[in-house]
Amino acid sequence: MIKISVIIPFHNTPLNYFRACLESLRLQNVPECEFILLDDWSTDKSVILAQTYEKKDSRFRYLRNSEWSHNGGARDYGYQHAIGEYVWFVDSDDQLAGENVLSTIIQVVDYYNHPDVVLCDEITTVLGTRDPQLMEGDLSRVDVLATREDVLRGYAEGKSILYQNVSGHNKIFKRTFLLEKQFSCSKRAIHGDLIFPMMMSLASSIAYIHDIAYYVMYNPASIGHGRVKKENYAMHFRLIDHLHGVYLLHRDDYKTMHPYIRNLAVGGLLRSTKFAFAWSLNDKDKQRQIIFELWNRWKTMLPHYPEFIMENRPKVLNHVYDTSIYITDEEIVSYFDETLSRYADEFIEARKKDKYNWKLQLRKLGVLYLPKPLYRWIKERYFS
Repeated sequence: MIKISVIIPFHNTPLNYFRACLESLRLQNVPECEFILLDDWSTDKSVILAQTYEKKDSRFRYLRNSEWSHNGGARDYGYQHAIGEYVWFVDSDDQLAGENVLSTIIQVVDYYNHPDVVLCDEITTVLGTRDPQLMEGDLSRVDVLATREDVLRGYAEGKSILYQNVSGHNKIFKRTFLLEKQFSCSKRAIHGDLIFPMMMSLASSIAYIHDIAYYVMYNPASIGHGRVKKENYAMHFRLIDHLHGVYLLHRDDYKTMHPYIRNLAVGGLLRSTKFAFAWSLNDKDKQRQIIFELWNRWKTMLPHYPEFIMENRPKVLNHVYDTSIYITDEEIVSYFDETLSRYADEFIEARKKDKYNWKLQLRKLGVLYLPKPLYRWIKERYFS
């Protein structure tokens, strides 16, 4: 029986990185695994290298994607052909940390009743250097969230193992869990790893191995390591659209963990894009239309976001940004109105203390960093 399917999409990966990746897989000391080398329409010698490993080791399978679809679409294609009990998505320029990685993971899933997700540690390093700390395979260094209630409690309490890494490199998923949750990656999108923590938050059980299993190899040619170029803005927008669809599919589950989804899907993603796709356009009307669409998605995904801001002040900075040139003051105010109205007594009390130095009072209340339209709204309603 195949226990783990390791899916490695590649597209013109530099041969020195790709060879090191494949060799780290070949050295794994277990037979019950498969390595799916998914060719995303490469045009260089990486295809020959992949086919060479397929011939020398029966655990390797070479497949060619039906169309060029970037890393996300290639992952989907490989996942559809996987037969292992668990699925692990590995980048073609990275490596596993020693020959015991897969055997350790197999021991963990067998001992801990086959959890939905297995987490492990990763480090970033440079090709040609090897960290002396390889995976030791110490099964005593494992944390387990055995039930859905444990997982939800972990998110609610901010358990570090659930929040510390949003990448897909350190997450191994049970294949039946992904099928049940209708997992898919976004085609031709950038930063697609954000789908993995979103899926993990739906798990009923999670095991975390406190051991390094994965080397993220710094590759300056990788699309994820370079500055986002203008032609990649559309990739961001596709990812936002995809994550929005995932949220709508599982909205009942996500309602119980809105702070987490706020941090992941909005605080991280929209902040990193900074509405870059819209800003790359010269057509102001089109800019306004796209920003408005993003704004509406934001509100759909985060109905409790204003409440979260107020509950966590003054830690929360301005995640809405200065969108007033695209979104009307009325739109922004209506989004926050109900929640902020609950704090009317605080604002009224602050006005009694100092009617004119209203910014100082807002600073004391921890709401100084709200969007500018809300400044104006609070000032006009409570301090004028």
